Amino acid sequence: MNRKVKKGFTLIELMLSVTFFIAVLGIFRFSYAGFNKVFNNVEVINCNNSILSFVNASKQHCRENYTLGRVYFSKKENTIMFYTNMKKLNEYKLPKGFQFTFVNAVNSEININRFGRTSDGCTIKYRDRNNEEQEITISVGTGHVQIK
Repeated sequence: MNRKVKKGFTLIELMLSVTFFIAVLGIFRFSYAGFNKVFNNVEVINCNNSILSFVNASKQHCRENYTLGRVYFSKKENTIMFYTNMKKLNEYKLPKGFQFTFVNAVNSEININRFGRTSDGCTIKYRDRNNEEQEITISVGTGHVQIK
């Protein structure tokens, strides 16, 4: 018995393999895109809460220590800094991929009086990783900070 050993694949086997590979790749791509969107949304919520907490903690520090303070927004460095008595006490950096786009405060800063009230209102806008604009508003003379 002299049998020939078949070497290689048939066209149908190759087509089935390629089809299976494309299907798996499509599912993976869809899952990855969905994961990135969910991850970005969580980061936006975390960033908004961190900015609000930062501003509120700065106000509380001024109120408790009966001192003047200012919160400075650096668009260049994507950083928020809290200063009191000419000294930087705290700093918050936006997550990687986030970018400040607009801060409508005089000199990009919010002044806080000794009672923990802001003397300047402002709107802060930044872009997230999905290039969507996020907005936070701080009202004048109140303790109210709002996310839009």
